Amino acid sequence: MTFLRWIGRALLLLLITVAISAWVVLATMQSTVLNRQEVYKWLVSSGVYSHLVTSVVQLEPTGGESTLLDKATFQQALQQTLPSTFMQQSAETALNASYDWLEGKTSDISFSIPLAEKRQAFINNLSALLQPKLAGLPTCKSTLTISAGDITCIPAGKNALQVAEQMATQSVGGSSDFLTLPVTPQDVARSLNMPAQSSPLAWLPSVATLVPTLAIALPIFTLLCAAGFVLLSAEKLKNIGTVASYVLFNVIFFTVAGGLLWYFGGNLAFGDQTPVVSDIIVPLTRQAAAAIGMWTTIYSGIVCVICAAAWIAIAVLLQRKKQNMVVLPPRQPEQHLPPVETPAPKAHDIK
Repeated sequence: MTFLRWIGRALLLLLITVAISAWVVLATMQSTVLNRQEVYKWLVSSGVYSHLVTSVVQLEPTGGESTLLDKATFQQALQQTLPSTFMQQSAETALNASYDWLEGKTSDISFSIPLAEKRQAFINNLSALLQPKLAGLPTCKSTLTISAGDITCIPAGKNALQVAEQMATQSVGGSSDFLTLPVTPQDVARSLNMPAQSSPLAWLPSVATLVPTLAIALPIFTLLCAAGFVLLSAEKLKNIGTVASYVLFNVIFFTVAGGLLWYFGGNLAFGDQTPVVSDIIVPLTRQAAAAIGMWTTIYSGIVCVICAAAWIAIAVLLQRKKQNMVVLPPRQPEQHLPPVETPAPKAHDIK
C-alpha cells in the first residue's frame, strides 16, 4: 500500500510539471503568435513593409534590361507604386483573413487585393524616372520605332516626355497580368511554394480554438493534482510546501530561458544574407523572439512568485507550529523500594 501511494504521488508530480509547462507555452502563444494585433505590431516595428517590394518582388522590364531602363529603375518605380502604406494595408488584409480562418470564423482563407489601379500609376512613375535620362539625348535624324530596349536619340517630332511614356508602357505591355489581376491566397501560396488550398492544414483551426479552453483548464487540473498529492501524504501541511517547491524549481527554467530570449532575441542573426533574409526574416524574427521571451518570462515568473510565496508561508507556519509545541520531559518509571522495617523496642527501653 505504501509503495502504491508513493507511485501515485510521483505520477501526480509529473502531471503537475507537464500541466504547468504546457500552460506557460499556451499562454505565451495566446499573447504572441495567436494574437493578430501583436503580429501587426511586429511587422510595423521590424520595418519590413519598406523593404517588402525590393526584397521579395524581383521583376524585370519586358524585353530585358537596357542602358536607360535597367532593373534598378524598374524596381524603383515599382516601390513608388506600391509604397509601404499600401503594403501594410494589403498584408493586414491577408492576415485578417488568415486569422479569421484560424479562429473558426470562416471556412477557408479568402481575400482579394486589387491591383488594376496600380498599373497606370506604375507607368507614370517609370516614365518620370526615364524622362531625365532621355532629356540629354540628341534628336534622331530619322524617324525611329521606339522600343523598351536601348535608345540613343529622341525620334523626330517627339520629346523626352512622350518617349518616356511610350517606353514605360511598352515595358509592361508584354505582360497582360502585370498589376492587373488581384492578389489572392492562391497567388501567395504559389509564391511561397505552399499548397494552394488550406485543406492540408485544416486541423489548425480546431487546435487553435482549443487553446483558450486549455489555458483555463490546465491550472484547474494542476490544482486538482496538487490536492491529490497532499491527500496521499501523511503530513499534509508539509507536502503543500513540497509541491510548491517542486513546481518552483521546475518552472524557473522557463523563466531563465524566457529572460535570455527576451534579452538576446533582438540581436539574432543568420548566416544567409540575401535580401529576403536580411530585410524581412531577420527583423521579423527578432521582434517575435523578443516578444515570446518577454511573455514566457512574465507567465513563468507569475508561477514562480506564487510557488515561492506558498513555499515560504508553509515553512513559516511549520516553524511556528514547532516552536509552539510544549516539550514535556519523559516520564520516569516508578521505583519500588523495599519497605523500611522499624526495630522492635528492647526490654530496657520500656519503663
